[in-house]
Amino acid sequence: MQDVSDSISGFYNYLKAKKLSKNVVIVTISDFGRTAAANLSLGTDHGTASTAFVIGDMVTGGVYGDYPSLTNLDPNNNLVVNVDFRNMLSDIITAMGGNAKTVLGQTFPKLGFI
Repeated sequence: MQDVSDSISGFYNYLKAKKLSKNVVIVTISDFGRTAAANLSLGTDHGTASTAFVIGDMVTGGVYGDYPSLTNLDPNNNLVVNVDFRNMLSDIITAMGGNAKTVLGQTFPKLGFI
């Protein structure tokens, strides 16, 4: 995570120095979540819910969505997803002048982070 943090910070600082940061939104999201319970090797397996980080001048910092419960799991014992990643992308597409419905096929309520 330190490498990711350093890389994003370096990229953002470069954009800021070039006066381009107002034109860019950086998004990191895992392509898979993790399970709440440990597996036999004390790690975790692929699960449903994950986290995303959105960085940029347009972004209002904070946590959006609820922290997932580690005890109230879905029928497959996975974390319950409480924010569809397309909801986040919809806000970003709209903020950058795009048509979220054209890109995502439907509209989503605003999260309010951008």
